Amino acid sequence: MEPGENDNVYAVYIIFTKNIISETEMVDKLLMHVQENSDLLYCRSCFDRENNQLNRFICCLNKKFYNHLVENCDFKRDSDFNITKYKVNNNPLSVGTTYGFFIKCNDDEKNKIIDIFNKFESYGFIRSGTYKINEPNPYPNGISRGYIIVSFSKQNDKYPRQYIRKLKDLLNSSNIGGSNINIKWASNSVLKDIFSSENKDKKPVRQ
Repeated sequence: MEPGENDNVYAVYIIFTKNIISETEMVDKLLMHVQENSDLLYCRSCFDRENNQLNRFICCLNKKFYNHLVENCDFKRDSDFNITKYKVNNNPLSVGTTYGFFIKCNDDEKNKIIDIFNKFESYGFIRSGTYKINEPNPYPNGISRGYIIVSFSKQNDKYPRQYIRKLKDLLNSSNIGGSNINIKWASNSVLKDIFSSENKDKKPVRQ
C-alpha cells in the first residue's frame, strides 16, 4: 500500500454490468443506493480500442459505500451488477516519460478538467499540494498551445505510482465537453520546459 492510499476514504473500482447500459443509467443506479451525497465521486463508461462501449464502468467511490453495495445491494458476481477493486497495469513507462499527465484540450475542456480536480481535492481523494495543473505559455501571437500538464509531487523521494496510475485510468477517455479526452504520460522534456519557464517568470525584473 502506497503512502496516502490506506487512509484515503475513496478508492477506484470497476463495475461490470450484465448488459451494456448508458453512463447515465449506471450513475442513476448508484444514486439509488447512496447513503451520503459524497458516496459517488466519479463514474465513467469504459471503451475498447475501437471506441465501442463495454459492459463496465470505472468509478471513484467512498469505501464504505462500496461495502454497502456488496453487502446490501447485490453488487456481486453472477448478478446484474458486479463490483470489484480496480487493479492497475504496472507496465513500465515509455523512455523519456514520467508520472505526469499530458492532456490535449481547448479552454472549455481545460476548465472542466480543473473543476474535476477541484472536486477531487475538496472531498479528499486528492490531497492539496500534491499536484499542480500547469499551462504552458501561449504562442507569441497569444494563441493557447492546446494542452495542459498535470504534475505530481514525490513522497519520500518517490512518486505514488499506483495512485497516479489509478487516477489516470479513472479520468482517461472521460467525455468532457462532448469529446473523450486522451491522457498520455508527460514527457520529461515538456515538464522541464514548463518548470524552466515558470522559474524565469518568478525572477525579479531588473530596473
